[in-house]
Amino acid sequence: QQALSIARLLYHHPRFAILDECTSAVGKVLERRLFDLASELGISCLTITHRPVLKEHHDRMLELTGRLADGPGWELVDLRAEAGGRPKVARRPRCVDDREVHKRIEQFMAGAQKQGATQSCTDRTDRDFLEIRSEKYKAEVCARDVVDMSAAVAVRRRYPTVRRRMWGCLRLGLQSWAQKKAALKRFASMLGLLCVDASLTWQFQRGCVGMLQAALCGNLGLMLSEFLAAGSLPFINGAIGQCIIYQVKMMFLNIGAVAQDHMQERLLRDATVLKLMNPNEPGCLRMENPAVRVNEIPGLMAALAGQVITLGFHIGRLAFWLPILCRGLSVTAPLVLVSNFAMFRFVQLLAPDWSAITQRGAALESRFQVLHTRLRSIAEPVAFSGGGATERAIVDPAFEEVMHHGEETSRAKFLHQVTQTFFTDYRQLPLWTSRFMSWRYVQ
Repeated sequence: QQALSIARLLYHHPRFAILDECTSAVGKVLERRLFDLASELGISCLTITHRPVLKEHHDRMLELTGRLADGPGWELVDLRAEAGGRPKVARRPRCVDDREVHKRIEQFMAGAQKQGATQSCTDRTDRDFLEIRSEKYKAEVCARDVVDMSAAVAVRRRYPTVRRRMWGCLRLGLQSWAQKKAALKRFASMLGLLCVDASLTWQFQRGCVGMLQAALCGNLGLMLSEFLAAGSLPFINGAIGQCIIYQVKMMFLNIGAVAQDHMQERLLRDATVLKLMNPNEPGCLRMENPAVRVNEIPGLMAALAGQVITLGFHIGRLAFWLPILCRGLSVTAPLVLVSNFAMFRFVQLLAPDWSAITQRGAALESRFQVLHTRLRSIAEPVAFSGGGATERAIVDPAFEEVMHHGEETSRAKFLHQVTQTFFTDYRQLPLWTSRFMSWRYVQ
């Protein structure tokens, strides 16, 4: 908004301008240069009195006295008289046309560059000193990082693999035998409930087929019993699934709580807080705030619980169905899995390259987002200068490419999803097994 106001000032070059908030975001040197440029273009500037840096650029100052009995309540003060006969600020006549405006601006900028080449230390702004100070701080930090070893490097040296780091986190919550015993009880109950869940799921699959067989045979009583059994099993199975989730979450919640207590106790016992207060002690590694790491334990345990729940259902049902698969198919059971994988790879070779399609779509969307963000950042100057048609000609082709790519890849996306579901979804395993067993029975 301030840049747009300054651009309007230079574009219209009026007789006078009120410069208040449009210069609050620039430094003192740039603010003086802006007033010098306004004087060069013949523009009289009005500002507020709480900006004393710009007082030398003005001839008069209007003050509100508030004394209505003595006058109108305001007073016009001559700043040159207060400064002891300071010379009047030189102001050139107003520009005639735009060509003269550009010419004066170029001359002024050329003079400003020559003056900036011989700028002394006293003319530097606060931002210049902050940049110099930040460069020194960056150099010190880089030199210290070379010598010291960070906490992340120390942890990776102690636990080089992800599995060892996960086991290290779990071991913090399994300090005593009572804690290990409680965790083993919940883990055993989870395994038992997983066996029941897999059995009920298999019975539900068989119940659907049994209901069809009873209907084909005309046995109404058997069909109703199979229907009631198949209708009640999902509710029972859902309740058992919630019990499994509860056991897993409570197990990791207890482990996380014990780990938090243990880490807080170590913080107090090892005087880690005192080491943080004096990090430059010889032989002491540069440490991070331990409270942040302690607060990360609940999130880590929740993530581990979610992974155990997801993998537990898959592995439990596969372990329950695998003996049935081997009994029904005998030695051909491994061949079914191998042929399934080989067929899946063959279909992947014939199908379009989904990874390349996804990368192409991501690149097009990123390009459109960059152009759209750029347009949003310069929306007001574009609307002010009337350049909407030009910007639209830049943004519209990118948007059309994104939409066209989505339409072209819709069929490829459907084929990819169907292939993934048909060959990799674990819920297709009972269906494949029953069909293959039926085919062998018919033979």
